[in-house]
Amino acid sequence: MEVSDGTPLPSERARMRLVLRAVLQHLSLPSSLDAGLRIEFESSIPVAKGMASSTADIAACAIATARHFGM
Repeated sequence: MEVSDGTPLPSERARMRLVLRAVLQHLSLPSSLDAGLRIEFESSIPVAKGMASSTADIAACAIATARHFGM
């Protein structure tokens, strides 16, 4: 999982984008930064199989977003 400067990708999962926005808000950063951040990820956890793939992706995205901003 990596959050970097760039155009958002069509392959991003909606919940990842939501948590990215929540982290921006938590860090008191402007919401306008959202449009210039790209989420890149690889996951071997199957989606919608009851294996907590969404939870793992969301947690990883929150950490990656915070790291991107030096936290």
